[in-house]
Amino acid sequence: MPANKTPLYDKHLACKAKIVDFHGWSMPLHYGSQIDEHHAVRNQAGMFDVSHMMVTDIWGLERAEFLSSLLANDIGKLEEGQALYSLMLNDHGGIIDDLIVYHCGYYYRLVTNAGTRDKVSAWLALHAESFSVDIKVPNQYILLAIQGPSAKKLVCQAVEEEASEKIRSIKKFTADFWQNWFIANTGYTGEQGIEILLPIDEGLIVWDKLIDVGVSPCGLGARDTLRLEAGLNLYGADMDEACLPQAANLTWTLAMGEKGQTEKREFVGRKALESRKVETELVGLVLEGRAIPRSGQPLYADHIEDNDDNQIPQEAKVGVITSGSYSPTLGVGIAFARVSRPAQSQYQVHIRKKLCLAKRVSLPFVKDGKKVFSIYES
Repeated sequence: MPANKTPLYDKHLACKAKIVDFHGWSMPLHYGSQIDEHHAVRNQAGMFDVSHMMVTDIWGLERAEFLSSLLANDIGKLEEGQALYSLMLNDHGGIIDDLIVYHCGYYYRLVTNAGTRDKVSAWLALHAESFSVDIKVPNQYILLAIQGPSAKKLVCQAVEEEASEKIRSIKKFTADFWQNWFIANTGYTGEQGIEILLPIDEGLIVWDKLIDVGVSPCGLGARDTLRLEAGLNLYGADMDEACLPQAANLTWTLAMGEKGQTEKREFVGRKALESRKVETELVGLVLEGRAIPRSGQPLYADHIEDNDDNQIPQEAKVGVITSGSYSPTLGVGIAFARVSRPAQSQYQVHIRKKLCLAKRVSLPFVKDGKKVFSIYES
């Protein structure tokens, strides 16, 4: 097994978790039933150990200028206590990572993905040379994500009254402190939720208390189906350094400035975004029947009839599944797919030597536990 373990590793084993390698970390895939964990989050509350994610604090006189030059979204929008989703781009406009940045007053806090830890650290260090900033990486912490319609209520039952007052009052995409806890109203499931970064000794106790009040431990499997239903991209699957934000359905994260402004905010990757042609886009698909799509499966135009893969002409391939799974909430196969522009209203996915019809739909698939997508008509 990988050398990296979160402080909750023994707790996962005690809960009979199936442990897998996730970007060099020993992480729980599920605790017996991925489907049950998924439904727990949609219907009540589940918690995820996300201590493997990297937390980076940016201090210094030029902290705002530094991040403004490095992030595609504009942190100038943030007031103290607010959070913002953004992309960090390379010089070619490709996505180094997606992240959440929090305005913590005298510093900014970034939470980035576990699998990008080394390259994000190197990228920050490289660009920090031109600014008066101090980059600090906290360690020895537990980061919990408690998600679901009852998440706030159950967390408040498990913590001290003063902490629960903070949690009850915190608004979506904001963060606050209680003693040495960092509490944020953010998440990756499409549900209401709370994320708490706290010292290890306290985190171990809170984990047990959350189980006692009825919060279900959940693994990577449920986290993936939940985020897919919610229309949320996964780094390394739906986007990467070869992918432009516009091709990942993330144009809304690009703060390019209003037309007619005499000055525009410069950030790494902007010039490439203004000059490069976007030839693909990311779309949502719902499959007909019992077919379950998986990453890497090819897409063909809907008029192709030959089911023999060797006989399908290569020019008929118009896309590929980037993320796909069975949707526990909807009871059908759903997927993200990168397709050639212009996108069609339906495709055929090659699954187990058969072509299966897939209809293009709006995103997200699910909101507040219910189907919300509409089907694009021909």
